[in-house]
Amino acid sequence: MSNQSQTGKHRSAGDGYRLHVLLPLGLGALGLVIGLIAVLRMATSKPKTSRSLALPADTFTAEPPPPIVPLPPAAQEEHLAQSHTTMTILSEQGKDCLACAESSGCLDAKEHGNPCESATGYAAGCGEGVTETDMCLRTLMGVFSTKCAETLQQVPCLCGTTDAEECLTGASVPTGPLYRDYACDFKTNNVATIQTNFREPKFGAGIANDLIQCMASSDCKCFGN
Repeated sequence: MSNQSQTGKHRSAGDGYRLHVLLPLGLGALGLVIGLIAVLRMATSKPKTSRSLALPADTFTAEPPPPIVPLPPAAQEEHLAQSHTTMTILSEQGKDCLACAESSGCLDAKEHGNPCESATGYAAGCGEGVTETDMCLRTLMGVFSTKCAETLQQVPCLCGTTDAEECLTGASVPTGPLYRDYACDFKTNNVATIQTNFREPKFGAGIANDLIQCMASSDCKCFGN
């Protein structure tokens, strides 16, 4: 055998040995590197659940509304004099107010509304012996005496100086002159529930609001307009 052939055999044997030894070592090293990269990614990434459970930094907590309490007896007497009726209250708002309400069907249950005297039952949340008719008359008088609906909108009657959007979404407590009346009659200070019941005829305040909005939509001259 020639020297060249022997050299080739030695080289082939050496190459086979190197592949046999180095290939497993290389694969092992590659696997170690991949494992280290995976561990580093897990250590530096945030868990997905922490993002969904965390509250936003600007989360707003509304001021808790005041408790519902009965109206003061003095306030009841001031607004609920026995001589007051739906007709007398409307007639006091100008010569055309009552006539417009009647001609527009605002006092006719078959058309658009009812007088306060149609209300039944007691407004237990507003004080002992206070009827739903009382609360209807009280709401009517409150709207006219405070002029909160002079823009033909009743939002100021509920919200007052509180931002209207924050008030109606419940983010801020209403400051309107009739908010307390609504809260005691509807038995809630939740603004969403007040809005739901705003024209509900089983409540005296609901009948009054329905009457007021009927007159406003009929352009009756009752609000200083």
